[in-house]
Amino acid sequence: MFHSRGMFLLKKTTWIAGALLASASYGDFLREPLKDPGLECNMYDSEGWLTIFDGTQPTAEKYWWISNSSHGDGGHWWVAEDPVSVTAGKLKAGQKVLWSDQNPGGNGGLLYTQRRYKDVDFRVTYFPGWENDGGIFLRSNGKGQAWQVMLDYQPGGTMGGIWPEGVNGPSQDYYSLATEIKVDARLAKWNMADWSTIWDADGYNMMQTRVTGNPGLITAFMHDSAHPVTNYQTTAQSVITETGYIGLQIHAGTADWKGGPNKYAKMQVRELEPGTGAPLCKPTVSVLARKAEGMRLSSQANGSGGLTVSGFAEGDYTLSLLDLHGRILEKRSGRGGDLFQEFAGLDKGIYVVNLATPKGSFNRKAVRF
Repeated sequence: MFHSRGMFLLKKTTWIAGALLASASYGDFLREPLKDPGLECNMYDSEGWLTIFDGTQPTAEKYWWISNSSHGDGGHWWVAEDPVSVTAGKLKAGQKVLWSDQNPGGNGGLLYTQRRYKDVDFRVTYFPGWENDGGIFLRSNGKGQAWQVMLDYQPGGTMGGIWPEGVNGPSQDYYSLATEIKVDARLAKWNMADWSTIWDADGYNMMQTRVTGNPGLITAFMHDSAHPVTNYQTTAQSVITETGYIGLQIHAGTADWKGGPNKYAKMQVRELEPGTGAPLCKPTVSVLARKAEGMRLSSQANGSGGLTVSGFAEGDYTLSLLDLHGRILEKRSGRGGDLFQEFAGLDKGIYVVNLATPKGSFNRKAVRF
């Protein structure tokens, strides 16, 4: 079967605002899904994630295709360096990102995964242009219908709310943006006064989404589980498809895209076992051995009024719980390998968890809410 390709975009433009400084690069994407790459468990990292864009053209073309079924003719998508972010210390030298922008005349579009997913986590590290309206499409049929996690980065917009794109159901959002660093809270799930410390208006941020069950339950959070922005149950009347594409949106219309390009540094998926939510792919010993830093750490509030901390440490470790003034509240020690610790009886608030090993240490912010 013949598969047409769209070549987007030969960039020779210099953005006066400094977003792009002369980089000629083509983005070559299919105009329809070609081949499902499969589960690829051997490609998952030690935290159970498969990277479906890592800053390279091959991953962009292997895992993604462009649709013009809604919001315009598909938009412009291309892979190139982001020298301004490198100079600002936001990216490593030589790292490339996926850029997206409207075609002339306000034409947008959608970039979809080659694979359809059922129960799945998806996370994206991205840098949107202020006054741009975008989104993450979940369980899409590839024709523009989906449950959209909004990336509506403009006055009155919201990052992480739900919009029923072409399906029945109400929208939902917990806050609205006043400026890039100020929000007007309505039904906030966490202290929105922390927005400016969580959201980097001058760099890349991470959004993680999850859809499970049928009808689907959609959750999303900003950076980590301490900052939820969505918990939304769809209904039987709103089911689009049990399995569907993940998509990234460029909204149509010049009024909804005033900020120049959006940029995506990394995208990952983690497929889940229906019913249990457990990862379908388990990291292998060889994958764990390739993790150079030898450490990882995550934390979340638990049902006993405390925090659960889990992760991996290569070698003996010390795990410390601190308040925001740097005072150590509790300290634990353990042997190398997978770690799991619970801290009980904590007041609601923001804490810092420090993991230290002979190879180094790092902090992770945690919220008990």
